Amino acid sequence: MKKKFALGVTLFGLYFIVDSLFQLYFKLLTPNYYSWYSTIFQPATEKTIFLRYLFSILNRIFELALGIGIFRRQEIFRKFALIFSWFTISIIYWRHPFDALINHSQIVVKNMYPVSGSCQLTSPAYTNMITWASLWFIYAIDIAISALAIYYFTRPHIKEQFKR
Repeated sequence: MKKKFALGVTLFGLYFIVDSLFQLYFKLLTPNYYSWYSTIFQPATEKTIFLRYLFSILNRIFELALGIGIFRRQEIFRKFALIFSWFTISIIYWRHPFDALINHSQIVVKNMYPVSGSCQLTSPAYTNMITWASLWFIYAIDIAISALAIYYFTRPHIKEQFKR
């Protein structure tokens, strides 16, 4: 009898693949991306920024392999999905440090001012509001997706999908 595959397994596999390809595209193929990246992560040292950038690329390559392994229903990749999800939650601050979000918000506000003409957009209070809203939104998304993956890939009927 042929096994019926759970839709969630396919959706998580697809998510891991699309997310990794999207991130790799920007990190490797967007002109001047590294220059922007190093501006965002100031005041860290150049060596720290480069190592963080390299780790981010390696993380995305692992995520791509993870998505392919999930599609192929390989048990080791189900376990890697759990490790990857716990790891994502445990390094959430390192992934999205507050200083980087402040720098990003300042760049966004500076680029919005000429378009809108509003002096309110350049106020520190507005930048601070954007930073905190971004921080909570990014953290909530990363934690929710990771927690959902942890929950989903530990269900007995989903574990069964990966048994050969």
